[in-house]
Amino acid sequence: KNRIEQLKLGQAAESAILMSVAKKINTPSLQIPNLVDNQFKDISLSISVQDESGKVDLNTAPIEILRSLMQEVGLDEEQSLLMANVILDWRDEDNLVREGSAEDQGYFNAGYAYGSKDADFERAEELQLVYGMNEELYSALLPYITVHTYDFGVNVVVASNLVRRAVENASSFLLQNSDEEDFDSEDIEEFTSLTQGYIYTFKVIAQNKSGMKQSLSAIIRIDRGNIYEPFTVLSWQ
Repeated sequence: KNRIEQLKLGQAAESAILMSVAKKINTPSLQIPNLVDNQFKDISLSISVQDESGKVDLNTAPIEILRSLMQEVGLDEEQSLLMANVILDWRDEDNLVREGSAEDQGYFNAGYAYGSKDADFERAEELQLVYGMNEELYSALLPYITVHTYDFGVNVVVASNLVRRAVENASSFLLQNSDEEDFDSEDIEEFTSLTQGYIYTFKVIAQNKSGMKQSLSAIIRIDRGNIYEPFTVLSWQ
């Protein structure tokens, strides 16, 4: 009986995500992340939808945004700079070591069984592998990062308050480290993006009357101009 109930909950959660995707395809919303409660027979469904463009992309974000994001989740200025450098060294293809960071030898010296990847992050969870990362910091960062937008900036319209502050502070870092003669106001504008409405994170919690729950999370890219494949699943957990 428990197995059957779990299967019912799983199917209800999957249906909720697919119905939410259909709504986004037909009526794209520009709202801030939302949470919706629905009822399907004897199963309650809590559905949240978040636009990925409101997150920081680990593969393309500049050091100013990475550093600012680290400070927003609780690191001090020095630690924030070091962790931003670690992310940059993980994803770049060269062997140059930034301040406080590590390339292959640094990983080996610290006891890691692998070196720096020197390539893009394939999943946000991969951040756990970088030099100096710990579980507490990773958990704090996870809601605000992505690897799917490949956008230099962040769309602050759909971003969380924390990410908005990170973008604002990133602009401050740029001002502090630039000569007035060399400074261009367009540099700050590059930290923001107008892209939105095509990659979403859908999260569903399905619960029956006995209290049994099933959760499902999916990252889905929507292509409204493609009638044959209007969406692509990028992550399904």
